[in-house]
Amino acid sequence: MDPDFGRQLLGKQPDSVWCLDHIRVDGDTLILDGWALAPSAAKPAIAVNGVRFTSRFGAPRPDLERVMAFDERASTAGFHAECAGLAAIFGESDFLEVQFCDEATMRPFNRAHSFYWPLDPPKHALPDPARRKRVHGGDSMEGFVMSGFSTYKKLSNLLVEHSRSWETSARILDWGCGCGRLFRYLPQGVLPRLVGADIDSDNIEWCRANFPSAEFHVAPLLPPTLLPEGGFDIIIGISVLTHLQEPIEHAWLQELSRIARPGALLLLTIHGPAAGARANLSEEQYREWIDRGFVNLGLSEDLGSAVPDSTYYVVTLHTHEYVRREWGRYFEILEVRESLVANHQDMVVMRKR
Repeated sequence: MDPDFGRQLLGKQPDSVWCLDHIRVDGDTLILDGWALAPSAAKPAIAVNGVRFTSRFGAPRPDLERVMAFDERASTAGFHAECAGLAAIFGESDFLEVQFCDEATMRPFNRAHSFYWPLDPPKHALPDPARRKRVHGGDSMEGFVMSGFSTYKKLSNLLVEHSRSWETSARILDWGCGCGRLFRYLPQGVLPRLVGADIDSDNIEWCRANFPSAEFHVAPLLPPTLLPEGGFDIIIGISVLTHLQEPIEHAWLQELSRIARPGALLLLTIHGPAAGARANLSEEQYREWIDRGFVNLGLSEDLGSAVPDSTYYVVTLHTHEYVRREWGRYFEILEVRESLVANHQDMVVMRKR
Protein backbone atom coordinates (compact mmCIF):
# COMPACT_ATOMS: atom_id res chain seq x y z
CA MET A 1 0.00 0.00 0.00
CA ASP A 2 1.16 3.50 -0.84
CA PRO A 3 2.46 5.19 2.35
CA ASP A 4 0.00 8.06 1.91
CA PHE A 5 -2.93 5.66 1.95
CA GLY A 6 -1.45 3.89 4.95
CA ARG A 7 -1.23 7.16 6.86
CA GLN A 8 -4.79 8.05 5.93
CA LEU A 9 -6.07 4.66 7.09
CA LEU A 10 -4.11 4.96 10.30
CA GLY A 11 -5.84 8.28 10.86
CA LYS A 12 -9.20 6.47 10.79
CA GLN A 13 -8.22 4.33 13.77
CA PRO A 14 -9.49 5.48 17.21
CA ASP A 15 -6.87 6.66 19.72
CA SER A 16 -7.26 3.35 21.53
CA VAL A 17 -8.62 0.16 20.04
CA TRP A 18 -8.78 -3.34 21.42
CA CYS A 19 -10.64 -6.63 21.31
CA LEU A 20 -11.22 -9.30 23.93
CA ASP A 21 -10.97 -12.58 22.02
CA HIS A 22 -11.19 -15.15 24.82
CA ILE A 23 -12.42 -15.26 28.41
CA ARG A 24 -12.16 -18.47 30.43
CA VAL A 25 -11.89 -19.80 33.96
CA ASP A 26 -9.14 -22.16 35.08
CA GLY A 27 -9.95 -23.27 38.62
CA ASP A 28 -10.32 -20.00 40.51
CA THR A 29 -8.38 -17.92 37.96
CA LEU A 30 -10.01 -15.73 35.31
CA ILE A 31 -7.94 -15.62 32.11
CA LEU A 32 -8.29 -13.11 29.27
CA ASP A 33 -6.65 -12.97 25.84
CA GLY A 34 -6.97 -10.47 23.02
CA TRP A 35 -5.23 -7.62 21.28
CA ALA A 36 -4.92 -3.94 22.14
CA LEU A 37 -3.39 -0.74 20.81
CA ALA A 38 -3.03 2.05 23.35
CA PRO A 39 -2.67 5.78 22.68
CA SER A 40 0.90 6.86 22.10
CA ALA A 41 3.01 7.30 25.27
CA ALA A 42 0.38 5.53 27.42
CA LYS A 43 1.14 2.33 29.31
CA PRO A 44 -1.85 -0.01 29.15
CA ALA A 45 -3.51 -2.28 31.70
CA ILE A 46 -6.53 -4.58 31.87
CA ALA A 47 -9.15 -4.29 34.64
CA VAL A 48 -12.28 -6.32 35.40
CA ASN A 49 -14.96 -4.64 37.54
CA GLY A 50 -12.27 -2.18 38.59
CA VAL A 51 -9.77 -4.88 39.65
CA ARG A 52 -6.36 -4.63 38.00
CA PHE A 53 -5.26 -7.85 36.33
CA THR A 54 -1.73 -9.10 35.86
CA SER A 55 -1.23 -8.33 32.17
CA ARG A 56 1.38 -8.99 29.51
CA PHE A 57 1.31 -6.95 26.31
CA GLY A 58 3.35 -7.29 23.11
CA ALA A 59 2.53 -10.86 22.03
CA PRO A 60 2.77 -11.66 18.29
CA ARG A 61 -0.45 -11.20 16.29
CA PRO A 62 0.31 -12.05 12.65
CA ASP A 63 -3.43 -12.18 11.91
CA LEU A 64 -3.78 -8.53 12.89
CA GLU A 65 -0.65 -7.56 10.99
CA ARG A 66 -2.21 -8.93 7.78
CA VAL A 67 -5.26 -6.64 7.98
CA MET A 68 -3.47 -3.64 9.50
CA ALA A 69 -0.23 -3.69 7.56
CA PHE A 70 -0.05 0.11 7.78
CA ASP A 71 0.22 0.06 11.60
CA GLU A 72 3.62 -1.08 12.81
CA ARG A 73 2.19 -1.88 16.27
CA ALA A 74 -0.22 -4.51 14.94
CA SER A 75 2.31 -7.36 14.70
CA THR A 76 2.85 -7.35 18.49
CA ALA A 77 -0.58 -6.20 19.69
CA GLY A 78 -1.52 -9.37 21.59
CA PHE A 79 -2.12 -9.42 25.35
CA HIS A 80 -2.70 -11.98 28.09
CA ALA A 81 -4.23 -11.09 31.48
CA GLU A 82 -5.29 -13.12 34.50
CA CYS A 83 -6.34 -12.81 38.12
CA ALA A 84 -6.66 -15.48 40.82
CA GLY A 85 -9.37 -15.52 43.49
CA LEU A 86 -12.32 -15.32 41.10
CA ALA A 87 -14.98 -16.34 43.63
CA ALA A 88 -13.75 -13.99 46.36
CA ILE A 89 -13.42 -10.97 44.07
CA PHE A 90 -16.48 -11.32 41.82
CA GLY A 91 -18.77 -13.56 43.86
CA GLU A 92 -21.44 -10.87 44.35
CA SER A 93 -21.41 -9.64 40.75
CA ASP A 94 -24.02 -10.41 38.08
CA PHE A 95 -21.61 -9.72 35.25
CA LEU A 96 -18.01 -8.85 34.47
CA GLU A 97 -16.99 -5.60 32.79
CA VAL A 98 -13.57 -5.86 31.15
CA GLN A 99 -11.82 -2.56 30.45
CA PHE A 100 -8.70 -1.44 28.61
CA CYS A 101 -7.10 1.16 30.90
CA ASP A 102 -4.30 3.64 31.35
CA GLU A 103 -2.07 1.96 33.94
CA ALA A 104 -1.16 5.28 35.57
CA THR A 105 -4.77 6.15 36.45
CA MET A 106 -6.61 2.84 35.83
CA ARG A 107 -9.22 4.83 33.95
CA PRO A 108 -10.47 3.19 30.74
CA PHE A 109 -9.20 4.79 27.55
CA ASN A 110 -12.80 4.64 26.31
CA ARG A 111 -15.55 3.47 28.68
CA ALA A 112 -17.80 2.70 25.71
CA HIS A 113 -15.30 0.05 24.60
CA SER A 114 -15.83 -2.30 27.54
CA PHE A 115 -16.63 -5.97 27.02
CA TYR A 116 -19.16 -7.71 29.26
CA TRP A 117 -19.63 -11.29 30.41
CA PRO A 118 -22.76 -12.58 32.22
CA LEU A 119 -22.26 -14.55 35.45
CA ASP A 120 -25.89 -15.62 35.97
CA PRO A 121 -26.87 -19.05 34.61
CA PRO A 122 -28.38 -18.76 31.10
CA LYS A 123 -32.17 -18.43 31.03
CA HIS A 124 -32.50 -19.80 27.50
CA ALA A 125 -30.97 -22.58 25.43
CA LEU A 126 -27.97 -21.69 23.30
CA PRO A 127 -28.17 -22.39 19.57
CA ASP A 128 -25.96 -25.03 17.98
CA PRO A 129 -22.58 -24.11 16.39
CA ALA A 130 -23.91 -23.87 12.82
CA ARG A 131 -26.63 -21.39 13.78
CA ARG A 132 -24.19 -19.38 15.90
CA LYS A 133 -21.73 -19.18 13.01
CA ARG A 134 -24.29 -17.69 10.63
CA VAL A 135 -24.93 -14.91 13.15
CA HIS A 136 -21.52 -14.36 14.69
CA GLY A 137 -19.12 -15.33 11.90
CA GLY A 138 -17.65 -18.06 14.14
CA ASP A 139 -19.16 -20.99 16.00
CA SER A 140 -17.59 -20.23 19.40
CA MET A 141 -20.13 -20.29 22.23
CA GLU A 142 -17.88 -17.95 24.20
CA GLY A 143 -17.76 -15.38 21.39
CA PHE A 144 -21.51 -15.61 20.78
CA VAL A 145 -22.30 -14.99 24.46
CA MET A 146 -19.78 -12.19 24.94
CA SER A 147 -20.82 -10.39 21.75
CA GLY A 148 -24.54 -10.61 22.51
CA PHE A 149 -24.31 -9.65 26.17
CA SER A 150 -21.86 -6.80 25.51
CA THR A 151 -24.17 -5.39 22.84
CA TYR A 152 -27.16 -5.69 25.17
CA LYS A 153 -25.35 -3.80 27.95
CA LYS A 154 -24.19 -1.05 25.61
CA LEU A 155 -27.62 -0.61 24.04
CA SER A 156 -29.20 -0.48 27.50
CA ASN A 157 -26.86 2.36 28.45
CA LEU A 158 -27.52 4.12 25.16
CA LEU A 159 -31.29 3.93 25.61
CA VAL A 160 -31.01 5.55 29.04
CA GLU A 161 -28.99 8.40 27.54
CA HIS A 162 -31.86 8.98 25.10
CA SER A 163 -34.51 8.78 27.85
CA ARG A 164 -35.72 5.35 26.78
CA SER A 165 -35.65 1.86 28.27
CA TRP A 166 -36.54 -1.69 27.28
CA GLU A 167 -39.22 -1.85 29.95
CA THR A 168 -41.08 1.30 28.87
CA SER A 169 -41.07 0.48 25.14
CA ALA A 170 -44.41 -0.78 23.85
CA ARG A 171 -43.06 -2.62 20.79
CA ILE A 172 -39.47 -3.53 19.90
CA LEU A 173 -38.17 -4.89 16.60
CA ASP A 174 -34.87 -6.78 16.40
CA TRP A 175 -34.33 -6.60 12.64
CA GLY A 176 -31.76 -9.24 11.75
CA CYS A 177 -32.31 -11.09 15.02
CA GLY A 178 -30.59 -14.32 13.94
CA CYS A 179 -30.82 -16.91 16.72
CA GLY A 180 -31.24 -14.40 19.53
CA ARG A 181 -27.64 -13.31 20.09
CA LEU A 182 -28.84 -9.97 21.52
CA PHE A 183 -32.45 -10.30 22.64
CA ARG A 184 -31.89 -13.38 24.86
CA TYR A 185 -30.58 -10.94 27.48
CA LEU A 186 -33.63 -8.67 27.52
CA PRO A 187 -35.62 -8.54 30.76
CA GLN A 188 -38.07 -11.44 30.67
CA GLY A 189 -41.08 -9.14 30.85
CA VAL A 190 -39.98 -7.43 27.63
CA LEU A 191 -40.00 -10.56 25.44
CA PRO A 192 -43.78 -10.53 24.85
CA ARG A 193 -43.33 -7.08 23.30
CA LEU A 194 -40.43 -8.20 21.09
CA VAL A 195 -40.67 -8.93 17.37
CA GLY A 196 -37.71 -10.59 15.66
CA ALA A 197 -37.21 -10.62 11.90
CA ASP A 198 -34.51 -12.24 9.77
CA ILE A 199 -33.97 -13.57 6.25
CA ASP A 200 -32.60 -16.79 7.79
CA SER A 201 -35.76 -18.92 8.03
CA ASP A 202 -33.99 -21.72 9.92
CA ASN A 203 -32.90 -19.36 12.70
CA ILE A 204 -36.41 -17.89 12.85
CA GLU A 205 -37.89 -21.36 13.37
CA TRP A 206 -35.34 -21.98 16.13
CA CYS A 207 -36.33 -18.71 17.81
CA ARG A 208 -40.03 -19.58 17.64
CA ALA A 209 -39.32 -22.85 19.42
CA ASN A 210 -37.06 -21.38 22.09
CA PHE A 211 -38.66 -17.96 22.75
CA PRO A 212 -42.39 -18.72 22.52
CA SER A 213 -43.51 -15.49 24.20
CA ALA A 214 -41.97 -13.34 21.43
CA GLU A 215 -43.12 -12.94 17.81
CA PHE A 216 -40.93 -13.84 14.83
CA HIS A 217 -41.12 -13.24 11.08
CA VAL A 218 -39.11 -14.48 8.12
CA ALA A 219 -38.10 -11.28 6.32
CA PRO A 220 -37.99 -11.12 2.52
CA LEU A 221 -34.75 -10.23 0.77
CA LEU A 222 -36.47 -7.06 -0.42
CA PRO A 223 -39.25 -5.10 1.28
CA PRO A 224 -42.10 -4.68 1.88
CA THR A 225 -42.68 -6.83 4.94
CA LEU A 226 -45.96 -7.81 6.58
CA LEU A 227 -45.03 -5.77 9.66
CA PRO A 228 -47.57 -3.08 10.57
CA GLU A 229 -47.15 0.55 9.59
CA GLY A 230 -46.02 2.64 12.57
CA GLY A 231 -45.78 -0.50 14.69
CA PHE A 232 -42.51 -0.03 16.60
CA ASP A 233 -41.01 2.53 18.95
CA ILE A 234 -37.55 0.89 19.08
CA ILE A 235 -35.93 -0.74 16.04
CA ILE A 236 -32.55 -2.45 16.35
CA GLY A 237 -30.41 -3.55 13.40
CA ILE A 238 -27.07 -5.03 14.43
CA SER A 239 -24.81 -6.06 11.54
CA VAL A 240 -27.51 -5.75 8.89
CA LEU A 241 -26.81 -2.57 6.95
CA THR A 242 -23.16 -3.61 7.07
CA HIS A 243 -24.08 -6.31 4.52
CA LEU A 244 -26.51 -4.82 1.99
CA GLN A 245 -25.88 -3.43 -1.46
CA GLU A 246 -26.63 0.28 -1.77
CA PRO A 247 -30.02 0.14 -3.58
CA ILE A 248 -31.22 -2.62 -1.22
CA GLU A 249 -30.06 -0.58 1.78
CA HIS A 250 -32.17 2.38 0.68
CA ALA A 251 -35.19 0.15 0.09
CA TRP A 252 -34.89 -1.15 3.64
CA LEU A 253 -34.43 2.32 5.11
CA GLN A 254 -37.73 3.30 3.48
CA GLU A 255 -39.38 0.20 4.96
CA LEU A 256 -37.99 0.93 8.42
CA SER A 257 -39.40 4.43 8.13
CA ARG A 258 -42.81 2.96 7.26
CA ILE A 259 -42.94 0.60 10.27
CA ALA A 260 -41.47 3.06 12.80
CA ARG A 261 -43.80 5.15 14.94
CA PRO A 262 -43.30 8.93 14.94
CA GLY A 263 -40.61 9.57 17.54
CA ALA A 264 -39.33 5.98 17.36
CA LEU A 265 -35.67 5.40 18.10
CA LEU A 266 -33.62 3.37 15.61
CA LEU A 267 -30.26 1.83 16.51
CA LEU A 268 -28.49 0.57 13.38
CA THR A 269 -24.84 -0.34 12.90
CA ILE A 270 -22.41 0.33 10.06
CA HIS A 271 -18.82 -0.50 9.24
CA GLY A 272 -17.35 2.97 9.65
CA PRO A 273 -13.85 4.45 9.89
CA ALA A 274 -12.53 2.07 12.56
CA ALA A 275 -13.70 -1.00 10.64
CA GLY A 276 -12.28 0.45 7.43
CA ALA A 277 -8.90 0.81 9.09
CA ARG A 278 -8.94 -2.96 9.71
CA ALA A 279 -10.43 -4.10 6.38
CA ASN A 280 -7.21 -4.59 4.36
CA LEU A 281 -8.52 -2.24 1.69
CA SER A 282 -7.02 -1.78 -1.74
CA GLU A 283 -6.24 1.77 -2.78
CA GLU A 284 -9.15 1.65 -5.24
CA GLN A 285 -11.58 0.55 -2.53
CA TYR A 286 -10.28 3.19 -0.16
CA ARG A 287 -10.70 5.94 -2.75
CA GLU A 288 -14.28 4.89 -3.56
CA TRP A 289 -15.15 4.73 0.13
CA ILE A 290 -13.80 8.21 0.88
CA ASP A 291 -15.03 9.86 -2.33
CA ARG A 292 -18.54 8.34 -2.42
CA GLY A 293 -19.01 7.56 1.27
CA PHE A 294 -20.01 3.96 0.50
CA VAL A 295 -18.15 0.98 -0.91
CA ASN A 296 -19.14 -2.63 -1.52
CA LEU A 297 -16.16 -4.86 -0.67
CA GLY A 298 -17.68 -8.00 -2.18
CA LEU A 299 -19.57 -11.09 -1.12
CA SER A 300 -19.74 -12.38 2.43
CA GLU A 301 -20.14 -16.12 2.99
CA ASP A 302 -21.26 -15.83 6.63
CA LEU A 303 -24.88 -16.78 5.91
CA GLY A 304 -23.95 -19.53 3.45
CA SER A 305 -26.93 -21.40 1.99
CA ALA A 306 -29.36 -19.69 4.40
CA VAL A 307 -29.81 -16.95 1.77
CA PRO A 308 -31.45 -18.12 -1.48
CA ASP A 309 -29.62 -15.44 -3.52
CA SER A 310 -25.85 -16.03 -3.34
CA THR A 311 -25.14 -12.45 -4.50
CA TYR A 312 -27.27 -10.78 -1.79
CA TYR A 313 -25.05 -10.72 1.30
CA VAL A 314 -21.98 -8.49 0.95
CA VAL A 315 -19.61 -6.44 3.14
CA THR A 316 -19.89 -2.65 3.00
CA LEU A 317 -18.24 0.43 4.47
CA HIS A 318 -19.90 3.78 5.16
CA THR A 319 -18.54 7.17 6.10
CA HIS A 320 -20.38 9.17 8.74
CA GLU A 321 -20.88 11.97 6.20
CA TYR A 322 -22.68 9.55 3.87
CA VAL A 323 -24.95 8.35 6.68
CA ARG A 324 -25.89 11.89 7.68
CA ARG A 325 -26.52 12.87 4.06
CA GLU A 326 -28.31 9.78 2.75
CA TRP A 327 -29.95 8.26 5.82
CA GLY A 328 -30.93 11.75 6.91
CA ARG A 329 -33.49 11.69 4.09
CA TYR A 330 -35.47 9.11 6.07
CA PHE A 331 -34.70 9.90 9.72
CA GLU A 332 -33.30 12.51 12.06
CA ILE A 333 -29.69 11.49 12.77
CA LEU A 334 -29.11 12.03 16.48
CA GLU A 335 -25.53 10.74 16.74
CA VAL A 336 -23.02 8.19 15.48
CA ARG A 337 -21.06 6.29 18.15
CA GLU A 338 -17.79 5.02 16.77
CA SER A 339 -16.83 1.37 17.40
CA LEU A 340 -19.61 0.84 19.94
CA VAL A 341 -20.52 -2.73 18.92
CA ALA A 342 -17.70 -5.26 19.41
CA ASN A 343 -15.37 -2.23 19.27
CA HIS A 344 -15.72 -2.60 15.52
CA GLN A 345 -19.10 -1.44 14.21
CA ASP A 346 -20.38 2.11 14.63
CA MET A 347 -23.84 2.72 16.05
CA VAL A 348 -26.10 5.16 14.21
CA VAL A 349 -28.82 6.54 16.51
CA MET A 350 -31.82 7.94 14.63
CA ARG A 351 -35.34 9.17 15.34
CA LYS A 352 -38.44 8.93 13.16
CA ARG A 353 -39.61 12.45 12.45
